[in-house]
Formats: sequence, structure tokens, C-alpha cells
Amino acid sequence: GLFVGGMLSMVQMLPFLATYTSTDFSYRNGLGKSPLPLSGLASLFAPGANGLCIAGTNVYGPLNPVELVAYIGAAAAVLAVVGAAVNVRPTNARARTVRGYFTVGTALVLFIGWGTTLVLEIVDYLPVFSGNPIGRIRSVLGFFLAVLAGFGFDALQSRWPPRSRAEQP
Repeated sequence: GLFVGGMLSMVQMLPFLATYTSTDFSYRNGLGKSPLPLSGLASLFAPGANGLCIAGTNVYGPLNPVELVAYIGAAAAVLAVVGAAVNVRPTNARARTVRGYFTVGTALVLFIGWGTTLVLEIVDYLPVFSGNPIGRIRSVLGFFLAVLAGFGFDALQSRWPPRSRAEQP
């Protein structure tokens, strides 16, 4: 299976490798050294907070609004806060560890993406971050918040005892 998968992926990987080795990426230097504006965090709740440039609508701020959108929705944001704050099933050490990982990861992503220029200058020395625009960290933030929202939903659901079928509307 590995051999067949490797051979199938070579159809795309060999041309990519040939192009990658001859491409000059020096134009990307410094792209990851400017943080995202704090106004972009408003798009967590309202996707059009910075304008969406759809059908000629106005755009607010210095950057392309599509690259600022970090929308997860108000309900998911509330569930993520609950998931980070409420201790779910305190006897389950594995769930506490995973929840702690995603809580700390969310704080770290927020600190890196929307922090200061000094933080990004330090992070720019890491292989994944060097030469990449920091705006791409929005997808990681969305994933972390989605996991925390799952923990929050579980915490709220475990607070109420299950109803019997006769009690359900």
C-alpha cells in the first residue's frame, strides 16, 4: 500500500520538487514579522467586522479583509470559553491534559498572531514561521477553538441528567 501510495503521489510531488528547487523565496523575507491587527479578532463573532469587499462594499483597515476573517461564530466562541474554563469530569486525567493543551495552545496562538512585533521577530527564527505570513495562524486558532467548543458542549451536556423518551417533546 505504501509503495502504491508513493507512486501515485509522485505524479504531483516530482513536478513540485523541480519547481521548488528553482524558485526564489527571498521576496517572503519579513512577511511574518508584522502582527495581525487586533480589530481582526472582531471577526471571531462577526465575519463582516472588517468589511468583506463583496459586491463593492467597503473594506475597513489596512489589510485584505479575507485574510483577517477568523470567524467561528458567537455560539462556538461561548462554548470554547466554557470548554476552557469548566473542569469536565475531573476524574478523567486524559481529558484534563488534552483540554489544557488546547487552552494553552489557543493562548499561544493568540499571543503569536496578534501579539507584538518583538514576539514575531523571535518566532521568525522557527522553521515553520520563517517567511510565512502570520495570518495563516488563523486556521490553527479556528481548530483550537473548535476543540475547546467541543469540550464546552460536553461540559454543558454533562451538567443535566439525560431525560427519558417520555419527557422529551
